[in-house]
Amino acid sequence: MATRFFLALLCFLSLTVHAQIRYYEGEWMREKKTSHFIAVMKLEMNGSTVSGEIYWKYIAADSSDAAEMNMYKGKAYKVGIELVRGSYNSETSDLLFSGWSENDPLDVIGVDNYFLKYCPDWKVAYGKTWSNGANDGLVFFREISDEEGRKRVESYRKNMAY
Repeated sequence: MATRFFLALLCFLSLTVHAQIRYYEGEWMREKKTSHFIAVMKLEMNGSTVSGEIYWKYIAADSSDAAEMNMYKGKAYKVGIELVRGSYNSETSDLLFSGWSENDPLDVIGVDNYFLKYCPDWKVAYGKTWSNGANDGLVFFREISDEEGRKRVESYRKNMAY
């Protein structure tokens, strides 16, 4: 009898386990530069697999970089979406993911690689980003409620750069 109950419980739990979706707000900047983006991230975690969307909003370019200033001219507060996927290591709290696609008609963002650390309570993730060989991106995310996350995603979508 106990064996049947245990097997039934395992079957029930296996059917109810599902991906966990978390929302975060955050910022990206470059070391020793004034480049600045803010973001809302929707992250789906299913075991050690991670996928999601980062809604990046451009705030400021590095004023000491003429090429960057020219590239972002007229794009203040425009939004691009970066699609990401990767993995989470629960033993080390390492979150590794990469941008694999983007929805960015005005070329506001690029895709990056991310190496983040989670704080033990899952409320904060922080770390570095890199692309094209440069490892000078710094990123910080803090968890927000599902309701607030959905509202911010909708707000960012309304500001998409079409």
